[in-house]
Amino acid sequence: MPLEQEWASEALFRLADWTNCTGEAYFRGLARGLAEVLSVRWVYISKLHPHKPRHVQVVACWADGGPAANIEYDLADTPCAEVLTGATCFYPTAVASRFPGDRMLADLGVDSYAGIPLRGADGQAQGLLVIMHDRPIDASQQHPCTILGLVAGRAAAELERSRVEAQLRQSEEQIRFLSESTPALLWRATTDGRLDYLSPRAAEYCGTSIDSLLGHGYVAYMHPDDVARKLRLWNLARETGQPFEAEYRLRAVDGTYRWQLTRALPQRDATGAVTRWYGSVVDVDDRRRAEEALREADRRKDEFLAMLAHELRNPLAPIRHALAVQARSDDDLLVSREMRQTMERQVRHLVRLVDDLLDVSRLTTGQITLRRQPVDVRDIVTDAIETCREIVDARGHRVTTRLPGGALMVDGDRIRLVQVVTNILNNAAKFTEPGGDIEIDAGQSDGGFEIRVRDSGVGISAERLPRIFDLFFQSDPSPDRTHGGLGVGLTLARRLVDLHAGTLTASSAGAGCGSEFRIALPRATAGRVQPVAHQIAAAAPGPSASLRVLVVDDYVDATRALERLLMVMGHEVIIAHDGKSGIELAERVRPDVILLDIGLPEMDGYSVARHLRSLPSTAAMRIIALTGYGAERARQSVREAGFDLHLVKPVDADELEAALSAGRS
Repeated sequence: MPLEQEWASEALFRLADWTNCTGEAYFRGLARGLAEVLSVRWVYISKLHPHKPRHVQVVACWADGGPAANIEYDLADTPCAEVLTGATCFYPTAVASRFPGDRMLADLGVDSYAGIPLRGADGQAQGLLVIMHDRPIDASQQHPCTILGLVAGRAAAELERSRVEAQLRQSEEQIRFLSESTPALLWRATTDGRLDYLSPRAAEYCGTSIDSLLGHGYVAYMHPDDVARKLRLWNLARETGQPFEAEYRLRAVDGTYRWQLTRALPQRDATGAVTRWYGSVVDVDDRRRAEEALREADRRKDEFLAMLAHELRNPLAPIRHALAVQARSDDDLLVSREMRQTMERQVRHLVRLVDDLLDVSRLTTGQITLRRQPVDVRDIVTDAIETCREIVDARGHRVTTRLPGGALMVDGDRIRLVQVVTNILNNAAKFTEPGGDIEIDAGQSDGGFEIRVRDSGVGISAERLPRIFDLFFQSDPSPDRTHGGLGVGLTLARRLVDLHAGTLTASSAGAGCGSEFRIALPRATAGRVQPVAHQIAAAAPGPSASLRVLVVDDYVDATRALERLLMVMGHEVIIAHDGKSGIELAERVRPDVILLDIGLPEMDGYSVARHLRSLPSTAAMRIIALTGYGAERARQSVREAGFDLHLVKPVDADELEAALSAGRS
């Protein structure tokens, strides 16, 4: 991995501790995190002033080791003005002499400066991200603009989110004002549901007379798609006497439909019987549009996280391929084999850590898929302990394990269940003072098996215990702040256990009394179907005649490692680093299989696959997507583009060989 890329990846992981939140807390965390990661004295995150041209309002800043007060700044004669033109600016030294009109640079003693624009959905700069230092910045290997560029997308999305939220709050305030004032559409109805009064504003809005709207006349001005639902709710309210509320579209005098919110309360006589209904209609079209804009801002945030995960996943591919080459070499000693197996487990779990970012979205949409197979609970515990060995040893904990002699078989996704126990063990290690005790035991329980993890750590207060599994919930600070997390580990653990038809519970006697987590899983049932990857492997024939394989991928190191792996498998390999070259080689060399990346320059993998399917000479070729994009949306796009199979980097060597073998006749 290139030194700059390795440094950038490490920096992003460190920044994650500061930016696992949204809104103002995110900007404060980003400013502080950048100051720490880049070792600079000043960090400013600003947005354009809504009323003053060439002025910005500082959203968050970090100055001389602490947060600073809100600042409004004139950009005239400053390097910030260059940033707002859309350029990324970097002055490693003597920036004050280049901009003598910027008195702040001279007064603070600023020597180096880097800034990047924060662009909105329209591509225009809506703010800027700036770092400054009182000493020169050596960017020969650790260029600060690399990190600024990687975080700019998320920062811009959060800036847009804050703007939309402000608009939504403003719209809601306006709606409340309208509902309390006479310009709202006021109405009254009899017990049979007929309107017998409407305020004059209703006639002005619809461009008709009041008489034409009374009774059930207003229904003619409702959007046809909303009539049945609104009347059903209205009839239900009249039958039950409960308050009425509905949203529907109403046609205005200009012929356009706008969303309206109607609310009504029943008036009752001395006996409690309903005598009339009184209600109001308020325009909520702006609110609905603001909510849609907010959902769009969230979508952009999810896309940014998916791209970040993709970029971090790519460097792992050559590691796995290199391990596979080692596994197929002749000098395979016992110690080497054991170390290789350990490294393979660590690679799998490192990939899972990256996937945690995407799992946050998958959890809310029910898109997590289990690869079930019979698995021994003892193996799950053993793998989890090995995964957590580094943090446990670093903190000097004493780990006691009690496992039965006989197998404890459950139907489950081994890697996901290891992830569950690993998350709990990591928490136990983080929230236990150095030199503490962690106990892990497993055994039978009612209808299944149970894993128990106890620690002598800081415990969980009664107030926090009910929320311990909530998404993004942060428990009491760890004694070692370097092990902070995103607040998703326990949430993922519980959801994954739920998917296995099990339960995950937590208990604690209180702060300072340690904690205990219990994982209950049902027994394995006979005849469990193997996961898809294992079905392919079982059905595929053993080593046979070599294949001619065309690899199309622009990531050079990964391609070289994959080439070595395929050659060790006995295949002939042809390489292309862009889509156009891949198409030309496919037509010329007629490969048996094409391993095609998606994120290619100029012409992406989807376009390449569609083009190959359109050519008579290549239409029947077997095309396998080998990519870092693993979300369901990407899988759907792969199917639509005409791929035969979708493999996610870093792919297991056996799974790759099974996929290649599946296409042999």
